Amino acid sequence: MPPVGMDVPEVLLRGTADAAALCYFAGIATLIAGHSASAKVAAQSAEHIQGTNHCCMPHLARSLSTVGCMLLVMHTLLAFELVHHWSHTLAYRDTARQTQELVGWNWGGGVYVNYTFILAWTADVGWSWLFPHSYSRRPAAGTLIWHSFALFIILNATVVFGGGFPRLLGLVGCTALAIVAWRAWHGARGEGLGARD
Repeated sequence: MPPVGMDVPEVLLRGTADAAALCYFAGIATLIAGHSASAKVAAQSAEHIQGTNHCCMPHLARSLSTVGCMLLVMHTLLAFELVHHWSHTLAYRDTARQTQELVGWNWGGGVYVNYTFILAWTADVGWSWLFPHSYSRRPAAGTLIWHSFALFIILNATVVFGGGFPRLLGLVGCTALAIVAWRAWHGARGEGLGARD
């Protein structure tokens, strides 16, 4: 039974969006924690074996990212079916209306940003599965740009344009992610400093 005041389509729309964001947060937190742990193991190990899977994106993080991406695609398809009636024009107008209501700017171009996000996340997931070794060796700047863009989109979707549970999810998710990242960085930095003394 759907929550009070919500019908099944609305539950599906919100549920797939919220679950996609949750999978992103859990996946990136798992990746950060896994990277921090493997960095400690590599630093403590006397030998580094090339070609082993410890250098690749951890399976759980990759799986969470994949499920999150699939949920985002499902959310988008549901939105086009249930809300926009397979009309890009209606999606653009609805995005413009929401942007106007929120920030006073009648602009629907955010729908193109959403399309870009879907394509970028799909490409990221595909790369991680098809070419895991090159994916794990991509430049840090590329990883930073991707996750900055993803966080920007998810924060806007949950905190800025969202309300209720999505807003709480975005705030808690970003806070938890910041804590995990800080602890991983601080721990790696502390290990590095201790090793030099």
